[in-house]
Amino acid sequence: MIKDLCIVGGGIAGLSAAFYTSNREIILFEEHREVGYPEHCSGLVGFEVKAFVEKISPNLIDAKYSRISVGIGNRFLHIDFRRPAIFHVNRPELEARILDTVSGRVSFQGGVRVKPSHIPSEIKAGDKTYNCANIVASDGPLSVFRRKYFLSQIGIMVGIQGLFRVSNLDPDNILVIYPHISGNYFSWIIPLDYDIGLIGGLFREAPPPIDSLVKRFSYLGFNIGGRQKIFGGPLPIGPRVIDPVAASKILLFGDALPLTKPYTGGGLYHIIRLAPILGKALDTRDLGLFRKAYRDTYLKLSLEDSAVRLFRDKHWIPLLLTTNYSKTGFITPLDYDKHYELALKLIATVPFLWIFPPIFHIHRKILG
Repeated sequence: MIKDLCIVGGGIAGLSAAFYTSNREIILFEEHREVGYPEHCSGLVGFEVKAFVEKISPNLIDAKYSRISVGIGNRFLHIDFRRPAIFHVNRPELEARILDTVSGRVSFQGGVRVKPSHIPSEIKAGDKTYNCANIVASDGPLSVFRRKYFLSQIGIMVGIQGLFRVSNLDPDNILVIYPHISGNYFSWIIPLDYDIGLIGGLFREAPPPIDSLVKRFSYLGFNIGGRQKIFGGPLPIGPRVIDPVAASKILLFGDALPLTKPYTGGGLYHIIRLAPILGKALDTRDLGLFRKAYRDTYLKLSLEDSAVRLFRDKHWIPLLLTTNYSKTGFITPLDYDKHYELALKLIATVPFLWIFPPIFHIHRKILG
């Protein structure tokens, strides 16, 4: 079968690519029968993604936060914004609404597993072969298109979380715990109301049972009751591809690149930022537009990578500085999305740490 534009993957990356592409005949493949499942995302977004979500439907934002409390060592550090800066989106419903929005011009094929063929313009979808003018491979962190045409695999972390009844929640405050000063992984409680929240964690190896995370937060005074559901999955941590286009036909997008922030693992921001440019590139058939925009994003994420490496053995420093800067207004709500700007602020501060001994006194206090 001959098709104009084939999008592989019906997650937020593939759906947003379809949303912003208006002058192509699109067929969208998803290995699951419906979009939005299985769930794996915690659903936290900043202002720019919130604006996109509200363009789809204003009812998909179900919580907002103006504080992040970070436990590291034996202390809690509080990052306070002067207004709500972080928002929780109902991710499965968002993806379903986007599909509804584009359904009049996109052919959706659910429950179909897609793999590359022996030539770049072809894909095998189930028992059928499609010849595509362009292919957007948004098939996630385990992308088969990345392995075949970009000859590289992605490093993986694993996230797990559950929805629980929880008492003593502050619905305005996200709680994050780093159990080790090196920050190799972290866990969280994300309130969705006064008495219900997401308890989860991100791990470099196989995650522990969810009950061990529940026990960790119970020790902090939270009364955790009935569990409603558990979900999770792989999260890509790089390396990113340098050029997102192969054979002038195949474009990687989303977690297949990947576009995740190295400090938190969030991927929605850069997907939503790049999707309109990807749509324009596909409509005009000028893939250089997407290449140029991706190159800029690649450099910004590389800056964030550098900040993570710089503070790898002193994970407490960016948290401590961000805490203090948030009190002065030097850290703004937009920094939640734009980690590269936050990284520049923190890196610029590093030389002063060597001439400011009180910082290291605070460090000793944090370590206990």
